[in-house]
Amino acid sequence: MRLFKDASKLFTSYIPPKLPHRDKQLRQLQSFFSYRLKFPQVVQLEGPAGTGKTSSSLLLATMLKASTKTLYVNLKVYRKKFLMYKALLEQVEPDAGLKIRSYSPEELLVYLLKTISKDHEYDYLFIVDEIDNFIKGGDTSVVYELTRLNEVFPGERLNVRGVIFISRDPEWRDLLDSAEKSSLGALIIKYDRYTKEQLADILEYRASLALKPGTYTDEIIDYIADVVAEEANSDVRFALDVLYYSALTAEREGAEKIEICLLYTSPSP
Repeated sequence: MRLFKDASKLFTSYIPPKLPHRDKQLRQLQSFFSYRLKFPQVVQLEGPAGTGKTSSSLLLATMLKASTKTLYVNLKVYRKKFLMYKALLEQVEPDAGLKIRSYSPEELLVYLLKTISKDHEYDYLFIVDEIDNFIKGGDTSVVYELTRLNEVFPGERLNVRGVIFISRDPEWRDLLDSAEKSSLGALIIKYDRYTKEQLADILEYRASLALKPGTYTDEIIDYIADVVAEEANSDVRFALDVLYYSALTAEREGAEKIEICLLYTSPSP
């Protein structure tokens, strides 16, 4: 390919080794999980879409000791508690499906904790994305259950390092009862929208990983950052998609580099 060194470096699913303009949040995250506490640490990441919350939480796993495994679930995909616990379990035991068909969600959670407790080599970090979307559906019990994991097997060591809840809307906490709010705690890391200049820095960094030298210019990077800041609320995922599809368009047209006239356009997210 003429333009790409590694197209996957522009995918929104790719977690780069560093996140420009999220150093502060990553330091906070790392400080919360620096020590192995008696009970799982509960932390909340809060901010608009496309501000680096999910990437930060997944990058954290690589920053922690090699003895930590991450279990990730997006509750906009798994909208029922049973499906959520099943999705977490299948990351540990992929063939668990037939065994747990008749389980209640609560029994499934116990099974999950028993399964990971057999692993004496690793601690586990639960990342629960889009928790606000899930809670607005009416079931708040998942918050109490995931913040009281140490009470499932009282007196026994639980190899869960912590739970990270990721949300966009802070008002989801208003839907919790007093016990759920108390268990959730108040360790909140906030993510603001990126500025146009910050978006340009991020695009430049990812372009340097994904595209060959000379296939893009500062003008292209600044133009995409300007458009996305104005039209798509500075959503970095959308900005990366624009750059990726623009490079694909240039490749398909036989161009040697991305030009303004070849930029991919799409409705705002």
